[in-house]
Amino acid sequence: MRTLRRLLAFAAMPPARVGLSVFLGALAVCFGVALMTAAGYLISRAAEHPPVLSLTVTIVAVRFFGLSRPIVRYFDRLVSHDLALRALGRIRARFYERVEPLAPAQLEGYRRGELLTRMVGDVDALQGFYLRGLGPPLVALLAGAVCVGATAALLPAAAAVLAVGLLVGGLAVPTLAGALGRASGRRQAAARGELTADLVELLRGAPELVVYGREAERLATVQAADRELARLGRRDALVAGLADALSILVAGVTAAAVLAVAVTAHDTGGLDRVLVATLALLAMASFEAVGPLPAAARELGATLAAGRRVLELTDREPSVKDPTEPKPPPPGVSMVTDSPAASARVTLAGAGSPPIRFLPGEPGPPPRVPLGPRARRSLTIETRQGSSAVSSRMTPSPP
Repeated sequence: MRTLRRLLAFAAMPPARVGLSVFLGALAVCFGVALMTAAGYLISRAAEHPPVLSLTVTIVAVRFFGLSRPIVRYFDRLVSHDLALRALGRIRARFYERVEPLAPAQLEGYRRGELLTRMVGDVDALQGFYLRGLGPPLVALLAGAVCVGATAALLPAAAAVLAVGLLVGGLAVPTLAGALGRASGRRQAAARGELTADLVELLRGAPELVVYGREAERLATVQAADRELARLGRRDALVAGLADALSILVAGVTAAAVLAVAVTAHDTGGLDRVLVATLALLAMASFEAVGPLPAAARELGATLAAGRRVLELTDREPSVKDPTEPKPPPPGVSMVTDSPAASARVTLAGAGSPPIRFLPGEPGPPPRVPLGPRARRSLTIETRQGSSAVSSRMTPSPP
């Protein structure tokens, strides 16, 4: 959680844009659920052969949700990706602002390829921080609450079953997927950096390796690093498949349980038969909200691993720091700047020596002034524009 909070502060995403993106994402999910629910109701009601005019409102609702869902989804993608790319731009700028003072002395402990991976690959991996890490849980929370509320309006017992299923699919399965993929994500980030470092060193030292006959050894090292990265990728794919299978299983079991509760309520006279299929389809469609969460949990682990590698560099304090404000000049020395001047006069005056003046534009080269190792001379620059004059005096410190 500490890394997550620090990355949120590092990205500095505006809360208003985050809220708009979450609202549009939840609205797109709710329109999809409403489309499925209205379509189920329309089919069930039409099976009773009622007058066509009694189906007009439902037909219009199906058309409305069918047309609105892709439009809202488009704006959701537009706003969320704009937010993610703007955050990535701020992360890149702040990263280089923090790392630039460290070069070159305080970066000598890192291999070139390792630095390349951190500066490019790990920073670019943070673009999914909102899209796959922060946004999906917020969207699922908001959309899931709306779906449970709509189900409760029709049948409270079915709403309780749906809430339990959404909690299992939105908390238990992503937690398991995140736990299985967290170690793999950390190892993948380190293995990717190791492979990049080996490749960079191999390419830079290829002539010397060939001369000394060590190219086969270095190629074997690169191949071993590549095999390790591929092994970790296969393990991550296995975790992804397992998480997706569990999500589908939970969704199916929940839909079957909601259907059983609805059938029981209809048998006891507590629910219209038209709403039985409607509730079952509503429950199935509701899992669109929590479906992305297992993948988000896996990718969040890899994103946090990349973020830790980035923060490891940005947390280092430079050994030499420029002052935030310039130090005050010594007593008797003033420095003033003004707008571009029409003329300037430079005066050099040293202790115990007459001042030497030079006006730009005068014929001949400027005078040369010898300064001894312990000489103290002051440099005065006067700029004139019209009738105004501004002077600047600087006294260098002795060497």
